[in-house]
Amino acid sequence: VWFLKGHYLGQVGLADGGAKEALFLGCADSLVESIACSGFGQIFDSMKGEFGKGVHLSPQSCRAYKSSENFMFICEAALGREEERLTLTAPWPELDRKEVHEVQGKLSARVRAGERFEHEERIVFHPGQCKPVYLIQLESPGLHTWYNTDSPYKDLLK
Repeated sequence: VWFLKGHYLGQVGLADGGAKEALFLGCADSLVESIACSGFGQIFDSMKGEFGKGVHLSPQSCRAYKSSENFMFICEAALGREEERLTLTAPWPELDRKEVHEVQGKLSARVRAGERFEHEERIVFHPGQCKPVYLIQLESPGLHTWYNTDSPYKDLLK
């Protein structure tokens, strides 16, 4: 585990008194150095997932493990107050900053675990809303490695 110095949160999400949350982030090894050294600014446009074009974080490490290769981050995120968070009930891969901030009037999005989704997620749509705090090297490869391999056991993970 490495503590990462020199990263700061912007005012988005903090200005109105929103709390900060410590959350897990899993990612491909190809993004680790950039995030650890420069934060999310340089690679933010490449961050996307099931719930839009932003950084997908989770309070549950098992969710981050699913999208990790050999590393995972613990990040601090400024999500805004509860009423400033858009609750998603279905996947929305096209969701972006303009839709969340301007159209919906929210600062971030969240997914609740339950009937449809296995894990909690938080999604931020501005690079200043999250910062990496710790980099964790995994003892065994995350599930991203298995999903993106030619292993004969790959289908067992679905």
